Amino acid sequence: MSHRHIRLEKAPPPPPRIQLVFWICSGIFFVAVMSVIFWQNLRASEFWDTHSSTDGAVSETRVVFDHVGGGQYSHYFYYRLEAHVTFRAEGKDEDRWLIASEPSELRSMLAAKPAKSPHRCEVYWATGHPETARCTFH
Repeated sequence: MSHRHIRLEKAPPPPPRIQLVFWICSGIFFVAVMSVIFWQNLRASEFWDTHSSTDGAVSETRVVFDHVGGGQYSHYFYYRLEAHVTFRAEGKDEDRWLIASEPSELRSMLAAKPAKSPHRCEVYWATGHPETARCTFH
């Protein structure tokens, strides 16, 4: 028998560059997403450091005209939800209409928003400025 070929064990092939690039990009994406989540939580905690809140009793709600938007040839009417709320802010009893939603073109959706729990809402305002109070339904 003659041995014309000497077989040597082959070294394992190096990992493809595509896998390496994929794992690096995945790591960068993960760090970016976690940074955004951390930033949002930080901003949320800063908001409550500068704002006060209390529970308010809602006696009625209404949908009111907010503003007109649109372009040169079309106009959109925006509405907002307001709630008549009784609450205590910075040692004084308050009884007034508060903004309870962001402006929206969908008047019917705003009217349906307080249907689940129309009697209570969380009232919040910039500390020292209860005249800027807003209402959020639970």
